[in-house]
Amino acid sequence: MDKNNPNTSYSHPQTVSNTLPDFRKIVLLAKKNWYLFLISFPFFVGLTHLYHRYTPVIYKGSVTVMMKSDERRTISGAGIIEGFGLSPETKSIENQTIILRSKKIVKRVMDQLDFGVEIYSDGLFKDMDMYHKSPYVISFDSSHVQLLNTPIYIEPVSATQIKIEINTENAALHTYKDEESHGGSGPITFSKTIQLGDEIITPFCHFKIDSKAGAVPDVDYYFYFRSHDWLASSYRHRISVSPYKEGSSIIYISATGTNTQRINTFLSAVTNIYLEQSLERKNEIAEQTIAFIETQLKEVADSLRATQRKMMEFRRQHIFNAPTELSERLTGQYFELEKEMSQLGVRENYYNTLSKHLVNDPLSDDYLLPAFSLDANSFVTTFVTELLSLHNERSLLESQTNKDNPLLTELDKKIEVSKQNLLLALRKILKNIAIQKEKITAQMDRAITKINNLPETELAYLDIERSYNLNNAIYTFLLQKQSETKITKASNTGDNEILDDASITGIVSPNKSKNNRQALFLALLFPVAIVVLKEYLNNKIRDKNDLNAWHPKLLF
Repeated sequence: MDKNNPNTSYSHPQTVSNTLPDFRKIVLLAKKNWYLFLISFPFFVGLTHLYHRYTPVIYKGSVTVMMKSDERRTISGAGIIEGFGLSPETKSIENQTIILRSKKIVKRVMDQLDFGVEIYSDGLFKDMDMYHKSPYVISFDSSHVQLLNTPIYIEPVSATQIKIEINTENAALHTYKDEESHGGSGPITFSKTIQLGDEIITPFCHFKIDSKAGAVPDVDYYFYFRSHDWLASSYRHRISVSPYKEGSSIIYISATGTNTQRINTFLSAVTNIYLEQSLERKNEIAEQTIAFIETQLKEVADSLRATQRKMMEFRRQHIFNAPTELSERLTGQYFELEKEMSQLGVRENYYNTLSKHLVNDPLSDDYLLPAFSLDANSFVTTFVTELLSLHNERSLLESQTNKDNPLLTELDKKIEVSKQNLLLALRKILKNIAIQKEKITAQMDRAITKINNLPETELAYLDIERSYNLNNAIYTFLLQKQSETKITKASNTGDNEILDDASITGIVSPNKSKNNRQALFLALLFPVAIVVLKEYLNNKIRDKNDLNAWHPKLLF
């Protein structure tokens, strides 16, 4: 090679940067830079430990519920009294999630729980939810306004004294007794040292703080007043529903949070309210049935007393021998026809009441008030049960969505179709009743023609006796139905069953095992990356191999 030849060209040294070092060289360089690993591993492992130490742990709790449903069940007149089950569509996981997360249910839960006051320990790096673990017991006047969502700090001064501090630019004022808002508080700067057990009474709050027996607070605390509406909106989104397996009637109801006892308490309350719903609906139908029967009983009892007085008065005014065998047989036949006619009248009264509610107030479910039928094979009870399910589903869905939701529109269409089917069935039933009444009326006319041939005094007495026996039979029948309905109400049970009580099933975050694996990987990757990058950017010739990589033609 002629070094004086001006035509000789050389590659630019920067071309070496385009050649990555081989793996053997990386290993040798990593060994040479061992101190980077010595720094990296403690750094990432320690950083992960600190993250786990000061990050709030999110727990997951779960309760197992079995949904009981027998879709092959035949709904009869007794079935409408015994209760109803949700439709197969409502049994889907999606609908169960809607029902369980509805504000209507969660609000009922919050009304039962003691979640209105949230107290936390004021830690240096991490605050802890002290539900049922706090050394303080906070009670408040539910009829007085309280500051919502504003931290109220508690600083222990001595074994018997604490300092209360409140600082806010503006906070909502709320009374728990009537669950009403009372505007804003405006700027507040409040600080006062009090004895434990003393009341704090101000225009914006009224509460008292006591200490638990044997509790000696050694850190600062703070607490919030939360409205039940706010709690319901917050907690409803923590609920999730999942099936045990596809097609299974067993579901898991889960919730998350930072305090295990609060999670279990919440899940237990949600599940109990969820199970109580169907039982309450069954009992409501039974109560409505009892009310309907009692109304009928009152009317029949008045007639029974009147005919009894009339019979006694007739006997006092007339010397009357016992009725003949012929008159007893004729009046017996007539009595049976009258009794059958009266029972048809009770049915007709029920169906007419049902029809009027459907026509006059189609948007209401008050038409279900009678909930009483003597026809064990009537399709009416099937449609009434279907409407119960649809109205219940719509009410729960409406409580957590807006009126433009397509699911509500679809439910409204189903309700309208079901109502029209019910009206059609009612018209057919009433038509059949009218035909039966005409037939019985004709038979009664033939019987009364024969009875009219009896002596006048005997005929008058038999007429009073027949009226008395008829009212007595109807009264006995209604008493029997009332007793049956009360027994049914007492024996009602929920449609679903809790298999496993609420318990903590795991930790949602932080995921310690995953984070530790990532920390070890980063502890190894970080120094290796530095070594590779350092070698990649190096453009110095340190040995013969580097010279050969720079320009192979320079070597002989």
